[in-house]
Order: sequence, then structure tokens, then C-alpha cells
Amino acid sequence: MSEPSFQVAASVLSRALKVASRVVERRNTLPILAHVLLEVAEGSLTLTASDLDVQFEQKLKVDQDAPFSAALPADKLTQFIGALSGDVFCKFSTDDDGRVIIRAGRSRITLPVLPAGDFPKLGDFDNAGLLEVSAASLSRMLNRVLPFVSKDDPRFCIEGPLWHGEEGQLALAATDTVVALRDIEASVAWPENAPEVILAPKACRVATAMLEGADRALIGWSERLSRFTVSGAVLTAKVIDGMFPNYRRIIPEAREDATVVDPEVVIAALSRLRPAADSKDCNFANFEPDGDEAILLSMRSGDATTFAREAIPAQVNGAPGAAVSILPLGAVMDVVGGDSVEISQADSDAAMRIERVVKDGVVAVLNVGRGFRPTVERS
Repeated sequence: MSEPSFQVAASVLSRALKVASRVVERRNTLPILAHVLLEVAEGSLTLTASDLDVQFEQKLKVDQDAPFSAALPADKLTQFIGALSGDVFCKFSTDDDGRVIIRAGRSRITLPVLPAGDFPKLGDFDNAGLLEVSAASLSRMLNRVLPFVSKDDPRFCIEGPLWHGEEGQLALAATDTVVALRDIEASVAWPENAPEVILAPKACRVATAMLEGADRALIGWSERLSRFTVSGAVLTAKVIDGMFPNYRRIIPEAREDATVVDPEVVIAALSRLRPAADSKDCNFANFEPDGDEAILLSMRSGDATTFAREAIPAQVNGAPGAAVSILPLGAVMDVVGGDSVEISQADSDAAMRIERVVKDGVVAVLNVGRGFRPTVERS
């Protein structure tokens, strides 16, 4: 049995593996994709995970710089390292059969390996666009648009958010045909002549995990690939091939007679209305003025035996009212957030424009009218 090839702090390796495990697919047709690649050279360990479309790489400092390269089962490695406590170090070595032995304190595990040469990697690319962004700002933008990427639409082009420029600034947009949402980061200028690309949703979700606790992020992209570099970790992913719909044309103009409400009050009211629904066909609520200082939300079950309604405080300036799907409405209110939002609507058949009263770059469009039900009779 050989001497330890290298050793690394378990806590450091565990953090990297938690992000890498988001890339590894539990079900796949290639056994190598259920593994993570560990390579040691020049005093650092490079950990790589891939699903052929998304690739994560993290460099970590190690002791005992002996050459090492092997693909280890991602699930077993992550579980073992994650269960270790304290400031223990993991010592990696190989046995006479080529298996990897990991020792950590009194714990020890032996894992089978696959050849490092079989591990697939995405190629390098020349950046057509490059931006440095605050990690907090980028995380906020990703978390705002991700709830509204399409999950079951046959059009692949709306399965991810559009990374693009708007008014000369960095913007992200997403739509699932019921909601369209755009967020603009005013502090970041969009590079001239840079291509617009549709980001892979899985890559965006992994990127949000990478951004936690980070200060800055560097994002490069081409018409084929995108790359997020955060605190020594690199996430490379294929972009979605296709033409994102022209969402700009469906954003209504802001109106002076917009209705102003507290989003938290709306969310709480919707949760109390929800028991009145008894099927997927009854997830719509009437949203209509109730005088000048309230909006009446009302809902009933499909068999018309259960009714629910609630008047919520609002500054009503002429809202025509509509039937709205309660789940998207609640999601929009949650994402837009703030102390108060304004809702602009031209008529009862028109889409709602929803944004903060104190603008911060985000605007949502909510389609209305599907499943409209008559107003609940007031007693």
C-alpha cells in the first residue's frame, strides 16, 4: 500500500462537493457521470463534476503534493466527507488494486475508481462577452428569474433565462407564458456587441450555490458556452440554442392610476383563500376594487359549495380587476417584494404590470383571464 498521495481539510472538500453534487445526475447512461474527478498537481487539488452539458471545477489547496488522478463515486464520497466533523483532514491513498482509501481520524473508507482519462470535459472558448458583477446582485437576479422559466413547454428557448442587455445595462428575463419577469442591474453596463444568450437553468441553480458568501463573480460567455468564476470555482455550461421570444412587446406601460398594495398582505390573503380550491381548475381568484381603499380577493370551489373572500388594504386608483391565477400571483409578489408594489392594468382583459413603487430594476407581467369565475356574492 502506498503512502498518502495527498491530504485536504474535510470541511473545505465538503463545501466543494456539495456544489459539485448539484451537477451530478443520479440517473444517467454513462457510469463515469456518476463520479467526480480528483486531480492533484502542483500543490492543488482540482475537483470536477459534469453531466456533459454543465461542468463544475474547484481548486483546493492540499498537503503532500504527490501526483493523483481518479474518478470517485460522487454520492458515496459526498456522504462520507459530509459526515465528518471538526477540523479533521482527509488522507487519500491507493491500494494495490487501484482503489482509493480515505482516512479521516478513526474513520476509513475504500472506494472503487474509474480511469481519470474517461472523464469528459467541456472545451475552452473565447469570450464574446465578459462582465464582473457583485455576487449579491447576481444571486438576487438569478433567484428572481428562475421561478419563472418554463418547465413543461415544448419550446426549449424559454426553459432558461435570457442573459442580455437592456437600456445599456445587464438584464435577465424569463417567462413561462403566464408570467414574464425582467430584472435590470443598473450598476453593470452591457458590453457592446456582446451576444444575447439563454442560460441553462441547471447552471443558474448551481451558480446560486457558488455565489453564497462570495464577493464578486466573473461571467464570460459566447454563443455556445457560459462560464461563471466565483472564489476559485469555475462553472461552464452549454447555453440553450434558440431564439428567446420578444418579451419586451408584452410589457404594458406603467400607468398613473396604478393600484398600490403591500405584497406580504397579498401573499398572506392568498394562503387563506387557497382552501377554497379543490382542483387544478379552481386556482383562480377574482382581483377587483372594493372602494378606494381595498382590493377584494374572492374564490370558490369547482362545485360552488365553498367560497372564500378577503378585502385587503390598498390604494385603489382605478384598477379594473381581473381573474388571476393565485400561484403565479403569489410567486410574483414574493419575488418583486419590497414594502409596496404597484399594479398597472389597462382593462380587465389586459395583463398586469407589477413592480415596486420604489423602482429597483424588476418588473413582472402577469397574464389574466384564464378560468375567470363570477364574483362571489357579498352577504
